Amino acid sequence: MPPTKRPKISIYVTDEQKAILEEWASKETRSVSNLVNHLIEQGISRYQSLNPKQGGIIPFAELVRANLQQLKLSNLGIKNLDAIATGKKKPSRAEFCAITSKLKISGSEKEDLFQKVFDKADTTDSEVTDGRTEVPH
Repeated sequence: MPPTKRPKISIYVTDEQKAILEEWASKETRSVSNLVNHLIEQGISRYQSLNPKQGGIIPFAELVRANLQQLKLSNLGIKNLDAIATGKKKPSRAEFCAITSKLKISGSEKEDLFQKVFDKADTTDSEVTDGRTEVPH
């Protein structure tokens, strides 16, 4: 195999972390390096989705797209998951809650993401109390 031109990053992990990564990689028939690269890609997608350069539906779509396989396997009952992942469909409040719960997004991250997905004027998918949009839990 020819040498790669991609930058190299070295990290230190505990023996326990290494063992878990090896077991996980084996179950997914990947190398540990490939698994870690995959996890980094997912993490970067999530970071970029939660910290977008532009607001709106697209960052949420990227978050869904980066985790699409996991979301499909979890049987959330969302029929239009592919459309949400491509940004063609805005999620309903219930879909937003199901997706963010499955991805373990909570607290201020969930609130920020909710504000970016749903317009402040969009009261059909959120409750407005004292002029403030309440984020679903």
